Amino acid sequence: MLKDEALLLHLILGKYNEHSATLVCTNQECLHLFIKALHASQEVYQGLNPFQITALGQITKPFFAALPEGKIQQRILGVLFDLLLNCKNLHCAQTISSVFKGISVDAEQISIELEPQPKVKTVATVHQTRRQKIQQQRKVQVPECVQEESMNWQRITLIL
Repeated sequence: MLKDEALLLHLILGKYNEHSATLVCTNQECLHLFIKALHASQEVYQGLNPFQITALGQITKPFFAALPEGKIQQRILGVLFDLLLNCKNLHCAQTISSVFKGISVDAEQISIELEPQPKVKTVATVHQTRRQKIQQQRKVQVPECVQEESMNWQRITLIL
């Protein structure tokens, strides 16, 4: 990536504000670019912040409140929690913490994040399908057994 391209991306990320928040909901490419920037943690050029830090800086209380759809807020919130959970950079963790201190989040949004993440399983053979049905029947027979394996306790603790 050329330095001019990196600067252009930083300028584009700088345009994410409360006035352009509706565009994030109407245009999936805008949302995809923003989320991709949130995951770009490597410094591209010396002296130039990573795209992640620039994108995190754009998540302000007015921007987050201006997002018209709760699904988009929920998605960005989920990305923030995942980033904080997997973050190894102190500067990034501090920036995410500052973002959380600056935005207003509903209790319903937090409760959605506390729910177990659905696992998507693809069954390839008839044998695997039968095994899966038998396992589901056993789970129904023993209802008091909590599915702890589907809970990400580290993420839940972080959120709380």
